[in-house]
Amino acid sequence: MDSAIQSVARPRGRILPMEARPMATDLLASLKTRLASLEQTILDKDAREHFLQPAKNWLDEIERKVAPGAESVMLPLIEEQVRKAEILVIKYGPNLRISG
Repeated sequence: MDSAIQSVARPRGRILPMEARPMATDLLASLKTRLASLEQTILDKDAREHFLQPAKNWLDEIERKVAPGAESVMLPLIEEQVRKAEILVIKYGPNLRISG
C-alpha cells in the first residue's frame, strides 16, 4: 500500500476532534449556510437533489462523526461541490434543470 494511503488509512498521532479545530468548524458552518441558500435558490427538485444531495450527505457524515478525522478530506470535496453548484446557478439561473 502507498505510504500516503497508509497515513490516511491509519493516521499517526492523536486526531483532534473537529470542535478543537476552529477552521474546520468555521468552514463547516459556512458550507451549511451556502447549501441552505442553494436549497432555496435552485427551483427544480431534480437539479437540487443532483447537485446538492452528495454534499449534504457528506456534511451529515461529518456531523455524525461517522469517520473521525475524515473532515480533512471531506470538507474540500464538499466545498468544491458547493462551488460548482453556485457557479451553475450564476451561469444558468435558479431555473437550471437536469436533462437527459
